[in-house]
Amino acid sequence: MINLNFKYSFVFFTYFILIILIILSYIAIVPEEDIPVLRNDKEIFKVIENKFIENENSVYEILEKKNQKKGIENIIEKEVFSESLEKEKQIKGHFRIQFVSFKDKKKSEKIAKQIKNEFFKDKDKPLLVKKVYLKSKQIFYRVLTNDLYEYNEAKKICNLVSKRFQCLIIKESE
Repeated sequence: MINLNFKYSFVFFTYFILIILIILSYIAIVPEEDIPVLRNDKEIFKVIENKFIENENSVYEILEKKNQKKGIENIIEKEVFSESLEKEKQIKGHFRIQFVSFKDKKKSEKIAKQIKNEFFKDKDKPLLVKKVYLKSKQIFYRVLTNDLYEYNEAKKICNLVSKRFQCLIIKESE
């Protein structure tokens, strides 16, 4: 009998705790009707009008003078630059394509074989691995095309190869 009373009291106490937890959950989840709203009435940013007087020796004026060239010099430089670009594009067969440049010769040769197999399937067009000495006394091995191309043709090949490898168009010195 004691055991039965204990079971009933335990079940009753469990249900009682469950009902209390349900009521507490409801109170915690359902908000009150009068919710306090927090507002900031103070100004966050203060706008200050800058009364800047342009001066001949101000920092802005000095910087603008450095960036602007005189009108005639600027026009002459633009014309000379555009003429030199046109001449470079008209030069035929004076450009090589450089694909990669490594300090390790074996790595350069390996990449040269990969590029040749993927993009230059003609066996008649080998790629060069050229040893180059830099001013910083370092040695690099550059992978270059053996053939010379026109600028536009070199650009087309470079665009094709640039999906996998970076490339540079190099003007070959005469």
